[in-house]
Amino acid sequence: MLRILRTVFAVLAATILLILSLQIPTVVENRTELANQKLGYPLHFVIQDNSRFSIGEPDSAPFPYALNLMNYLHSPITVLALPLALNYFILLALFYLANRIRRLRSRVRQES
Repeated sequence: MLRILRTVFAVLAATILLILSLQIPTVVENRTELANQKLGYPLHFVIQDNSRFSIGEPDSAPFPYALNLMNYLHSPITVLALPLALNYFILLALFYLANRIRRLRSRVRQES
């Protein structure tokens, strides 16, 4: 039962971290990057078109400009399946390794 709870926790935590990684700002240097803003960490798994914003035009904010995931209802997004799956696998592997290290450390303490 405890193993199932740990697995559920790892899956939920990985999902939350992936969603939160979309809020890490990326810097756009020009209008082309603004139209194809790449989001997600460690591998970019979302591309958002923010070309509707007037960044870099006269009387607006200059480039470079840092943006995170904007309102996805007004700016189209594309989710890249392979990088998303790889990010998910990386996070689950990190949780698994952390759990293994914790178990090994507790086993060493018990033997001492």
